[in-house]
Amino acid sequence: MAKTDLDPFRIAVGIIAAARDSDTLVAAVTAAGLRFDMALTAEEAYSNKTRVRALVPRVFAAYDALAEDSQLAVARGVINRLAQISPDLSAAAVDALAQAGWHVEGGELLAADPEFKGTVSDIGGP
Repeated sequence: MAKTDLDPFRIAVGIIAAARDSDTLVAAVTAAGLRFDMALTAEEAYSNKTRVRALVPRVFAAYDALAEDSQLAVARGVINRLAQISPDLSAAAVDALAQAGWHVEGGELLAADPEFKGTVSDIGGP
C-alpha cells in the first residue's frame, strides 16, 4: 500500500468530533479496538461538546502509541464502523479522506494517487 503523509484516523475522528457526537466517537473508536481512558469528570461529561473535547486528545494519545500497522487497522475499523452507525458522517469522512489522498474500497482503506484532488466518486475502479 502506498502511503500519504495525512493520517486517515485523524481525518475520520475529526469528522466525528466536528459533529460533537460523543456516542458515535466512543462507538466507532472502541469497535475498532482502540483502548483509551473513557472516565470523565462531571465537568467533562456536561454535554456532547465537552465530552468530545475531553475524549479526542485521549483517543489520539492511545492511537499514537500504536505501531503503524495497528494504526492502519484502527483507522480502517473506525471508518467501517462509522459506515454502519452514521451514514451521513461516513459520507463526510469518505469525502474528507478522498481530499487527503485516501479512498475506501470494499472496506479497505487505500492510498490514492497523491496528486489526486477529486472526490471518491471521481476515482475509477481497477
